Amino acid sequence: MSGIGLFDEVNVYLPPRKYSLRIALVYPSTYEASITNLFTHIAYYYLTENLNALVDRFTLDNPDRGAITGLSLKDFDVALVSIGFELDIFNLVEILVRNGINIRKQGLKPLIIIGGLPVIANPLPYLPMCDAAFIGEGEILLATIKDLFNEYGKEIFKENKFNELIHELYERTRSVYSKTLLSNYAEIKIRKSFVKDYNRVGQPICLIRSKIRSPIYGDGYYIEISRGCKWLCAFCLEAYTTYPPRYRNEELILNLIEGGVKCVRSNRVVFYSLSFFDHPKADVILKHLVRDNIKFSVPSLRYTTLNERRIDIIALGGQKTITIAPETAEEHASCLIRKKLER
Repeated sequence: MSGIGLFDEVNVYLPPRKYSLRIALVYPSTYEASITNLFTHIAYYYLTENLNALVDRFTLDNPDRGAITGLSLKDFDVALVSIGFELDIFNLVEILVRNGINIRKQGLKPLIIIGGLPVIANPLPYLPMCDAAFIGEGEILLATIKDLFNEYGKEIFKENKFNELIHELYERTRSVYSKTLLSNYAEIKIRKSFVKDYNRVGQPICLIRSKIRSPIYGDGYYIEISRGCKWLCAFCLEAYTTYPPRYRNEELILNLIEGGVKCVRSNRVVFYSLSFFDHPKADVILKHLVRDNIKFSVPSLRYTTLNERRIDIIALGGQKTITIAPETAEEHASCLIRKKLER
């Protein structure tokens, strides 16, 4: 079976003849990084299936044309930008310039909404090049866009309605920061939006895959089993921006894996978690995979959660190395950063 678009992709939709909106997903880094990021998949399938939108993706490897349609970024109604790291801001400027978009534009197509962990931590550097910054988890933004579309239709996504759309997003979430709001409200109170029931986060069974490029962690079904972290190490941006810690149900995880490995045609699972063995059913999940002869890779581990039994089961899953980050071997310093080293 041949793939689709610039990257010879599978598990993607052909551009529909009739669609509600044109929505671009912009990941200002490499293509490989974009398909390693789970929000790329969550947003793509959610918007395509719930809004009947024409959704395409832009990265540094295809900065001026969509991966599937070949359209310019200026041809889209909305652009959702995911910032993974602070320095991606320079890559975003390059993508906007390559598409002939004034980085200080306001109220012109496409409506640019920026999100991601660095944006949650500090949205101010990103305001000059977007219409709005979203302070919270992307699933909340997607659901709010869907609600607005269901209530107002395509009209509210037109250029002359952008200010109204931004106000609606703010009133419904209190998680939007923009120059438009600063000029229209005497006081803006922002709160971080997050998904309270983590089992309702829409982890797709199918993931976008390319026949010529692989995700950064290799082939496999990528799944997030928890979000947030209870340890709150002083240096860890992600623990604070994704707080509070939440855990996906064991049965749901195993069902997703069962369908996911078939869809990506790889008998391997890559887990996403800030502290894998904090999941109350982590050991049970790994035992199921070993029993079913499914290989797996676990992320960086907190050394205080490891023991000989867990190291053995990781080895049975086919992982040859593990990453442990004690940060410091000095006991007092480890206490200061809230990652106590126990000798």
